[in-house]
Amino acid sequence: MGLSASSSAPYIGLAIKTYICLISDQRMQNILPLFQKGAEYDRVIMIASEDEKSGINPKFSGIFEDLRKALSDRIDLHLHPIPVHPMKPASTEQVCRELIRSIGPQDDVTINLTGGTKPMSIGAYNAGFATEARLLYVDTQSEQLYYHNAAGVSSEPFNLEKVDVDTFLRCHGKLPGKSHPSNRFSSRVKPLFSRRNSPVVTAQLIQKVAHLAIEKKPRFVPGSAETDLSDFLTDLVELNLASQCSDGILIGEDAFNFLNGGWLEYYVENALLETGLFMDIVCNLKVTKIPNQIDVACTINGKLGVIECKTGSLKGPDGQDTLSKLSTLRKSLGGTFAKSILVITSSKDSLTPEFVSRADEYVSCVMYIEQLEDLGSLIVKQLTSRSRG
Repeated sequence: MGLSASSSAPYIGLAIKTYICLISDQRMQNILPLFQKGAEYDRVIMIASEDEKSGINPKFSGIFEDLRKALSDRIDLHLHPIPVHPMKPASTEQVCRELIRSIGPQDDVTINLTGGTKPMSIGAYNAGFATEARLLYVDTQSEQLYYHNAAGVSSEPFNLEKVDVDTFLRCHGKLPGKSHPSNRFSSRVKPLFSRRNSPVVTAQLIQKVAHLAIEKKPRFVPGSAETDLSDFLTDLVELNLASQCSDGILIGEDAFNFLNGGWLEYYVENALLETGLFMDIVCNLKVTKIPNQIDVACTINGKLGVIECKTGSLKGPDGQDTLSKLSTLRKSLGGTFAKSILVITSSKDSLTPEFVSRADEYVSCVMYIEQLEDLGSLIVKQLTSRSRG
């Protein structure tokens, strides 16, 4: 039951670091240790459970292929040819023992216990304990790696190299397309929100201007006696989002589309950038076989955030469609390692109790207009957890 020639030949006569893991539906717990700084494994051997015909379960061989393709430029991944019984610890123990013996005593072996079924984990633990291999448990709640060996238990916090959005999606069998180029007005978001008003007031003024111009072509907003709105119209002209005319301002069609909703995703992007914590942030991302583009996708400590930005109506079918879209995206793009966040420019009080209840069921979190000021840190809080509480 030794390694195949293709998996062992490059390392003959060398002391190497081998990482063994049990393939799981939750793929990130299998691969996050490969991104831990300083780990530097030479190869990965993945063990899959068997199907009813005692062959490798096709679902898990498919997961292996996704991971191999996504990580081939980073590390050698191999699927062990002998599957294990998902409900019999002794099956996994035997396969792991013989695999470790075939690797050789000079090599450094780590077994990740986090994947597979619980009986598989028990079997892998027994094999590792008997052969004095290093045992690893990935605690994604506390973001710690726990190592078990003869000396006891030690831990280290996640200190990961960059896991970008592209890698995360490819590990889950999704092929990211090109992200759409930024709107030419996207760079105006930060100065627009850095002027005289709070983020909440600025968002309200943007929506008021868009509403005043929505039925008009060319887009015209009359001058206002209201101080806040008058000052805001001046800001729009100074930022080249509008042009001054005798009795108000004129807004070009591209600028109007930006003010009528396009600004929000770039506000979210800027809020994430300002935290300095995200590994990757992508706007307007198209993913193959997923009909709707992702407004904002981001990664932090191996977790994916899928963010939908909505400034329009959330009443009736529009609201339900938005919630259904996010629920589908989260399930198809990472399961428990992905969270869906809806950012809206409505207050919670303005929404129906039915919508709020459905939102709790369909998405990980809703961020309301009142939360714009602390949006970046609030999204970080949603995507990370430093304790089990």
